[in-house]
Amino acid sequence: MIGYLLELRKVLHESTIKDFAIAKETEINIAQCVARLFIHTNHNLIQDHSKMDAVGLIVRNLTDPTVHHELLIYEGLLALTNISADDESLRAKMLVSGAWANCKSLLTDKNLDIATAATEVIANLALSDEVEKLTTFKLEVDILCSQYE
Repeated sequence: MIGYLLELRKVLHESTIKDFAIAKETEINIAQCVARLFIHTNHNLIQDHSKMDAVGLIVRNLTDPTVHHELLIYEGLLALTNISADDESLRAKMLVSGAWANCKSLLTDKNLDIATAATEVIANLALSDEVEKLTTFKLEVDILCSQYE
């Protein structure tokens, strides 16, 4: 089902490329459908390549200014929480896609449910070896820079 939705997204994107508003609305709607599938389906039953393709789509729509509805953002965060629960390769893909920065920016959202869901995603991403490397490197740079202040 997810593979079909992602393929449908490509076809619709190509056919609506001249009308940006329709193309964007289509992408947002498909991202919401994919997110709902990840929320309500055991993520172990979904093929890995579908998960990989869905991650980029969902992460892109988290902080997109045209995504104006809090429910879309909340459902995207719940889906990312489920996706990142136990697969290191998916957590790495999420980090490359910008999930860490997007979720970090949502931590101070006025909607408590969104802030809580963003915290859950960050907690799952923090299990990744890549995050450890990034935070260790940043800490070392901060320590070095503080010596010259």
